[in-house]
Amino acid sequence: LDHALKCLHREDPSLKVRLDPDTGQTVLCGMGELHIEIIHDRIKREYGLETYLGPLQVAYRETILNSVRATDTLDRTLGDKRHLVTVELEAKPIETASVRPVIEYADSVSEDLLKASQEAIENGIHSVCLQGPLLGSPIQDVAITLHSLMIHPGTSTTMISACVSRCLQKALKKADKQVLEPLMGLEVTVTKDYLSPVLADLAQRRGNIQEIQTRQNNKVVIGFVPLAEIMGYSTVLRTLTSGSATFALELANYQAMNPQDQSTLLSQRRGFT
Repeated sequence: LDHALKCLHREDPSLKVRLDPDTGQTVLCGMGELHIEIIHDRIKREYGLETYLGPLQVAYRETILNSVRATDTLDRTLGDKRHLVTVELEAKPIETASVRPVIEYADSVSEDLLKASQEAIENGIHSVCLQGPLLGSPIQDVAITLHSLMIHPGTSTTMISACVSRCLQKALKKADKQVLEPLMGLEVTVTKDYLSPVLADLAQRRGNIQEIQTRQNNKVVIGFVPLAEIMGYSTVLRTLTSGSATFALELANYQAMNPQDQSTLLSQRRGFT
């Protein structure tokens, strides 16, 4: 399997392959459901391997809804050396979309301390933002402000990073949190006879229709639909339209889930449903 995936990745760099350290599963990351299905079919046809393809996973993101502050102190003695750090920081939501956290420093933070420890501070912040407190998904659209930093002489940069990480985790746990789901731009080309069942199906998938255009003898439905609701859509669309319709998808943005859908998702992830 490793050999097959290496060969396929050389031919198709948009295919990403990684090993999940917790489950031992090989994870394929591609451009959508059809892309992954084609890769799965090629593994069987070209390399003679029977593989089980698990359900597709949605790449959710997380953010926070309110401003929170936290303070943390790390005090460790290793050998004859004392490592002591105290950090106070604030996490707050920002309106502009930003995949990476915006890191700011208050005027009260000593420039000399900052020069020596800025990389360690930012490493600590980035490591926490890779895994949010709700789903373990990346955190986006947040700004982190360091308000206070006290470091005992001789404290290692590793300890500084650890203290900053722990402080930020504490702040994020206190905040009101929000799951963001990928919203796909969808365009379905269908004949007039099958327009009604296509629209009814999209309504069940939390679809938001923007407009319906006419192209020659066809209708073109343009709108948005959450990625989680579009799994298996190609098969359903073929069935609804006797194979006459086509569709195209692309990522539009990430949108906040409504409280009911978020609660259902969190319950599923925690094994309650």
